[in-house]
Amino acid sequence: MAWTKPQIKAAAIAARSADWNDQQLHMVLSSLGGRAVHQGKLTRTSPRLNDDDYEMYMATAEAAPECGGTLPRWNMGYWRAKVIDAIQRQRYTIERLAGELELAPPHLNGMIDKATGGRAKCLDDVDRLNDRATASRVIDLLKAKAKAKTLAPPPRVPRPGPHRTLVEQDIPF
Repeated sequence: MAWTKPQIKAAAIAARSADWNDQQLHMVLSSLGGRAVHQGKLTRTSPRLNDDDYEMYMATAEAAPECGGTLPRWNMGYWRAKVIDAIQRQRYTIERLAGELELAPPHLNGMIDKATGGRAKCLDDVDRLNDRATASRVIDLLKAKAKAKTLAPPPRVPRPGPHRTLVEQDIPF
């Protein structure tokens, strides 16, 4: 998803705060894996830039000596912490899906173990790994379970039969 207009504006403010010249801005944008290239030019308005790129851009600006570790409107080290905690949004998604599925922690832990091939036994282990691919596998498994739950036929309820009297049912008095 492309950066929103407020993100583009905040990125411009960050570049000004970091006192980047055109060459430095070019270097930072080119470090985003080529996603900043649009119509042959490096630009902050490229539709291929995503939220991860935005966080990396802002963390780079925050680390500039001219900023002193702080960008306007943010606490010191805010963007650096977001980049370090790579799976923050994915952890929230895992917790939300587990809540929707009403999974007890032992069941969720079993699903995490299955999705990660034994690399993580619980959500805390996924946090320690801080690996987006691992968290994505857990999310995919939870989404598949949610989809299966919604597609499952409702439980069969027996139809009420014709009402019979006690005499007809052969029940002794």
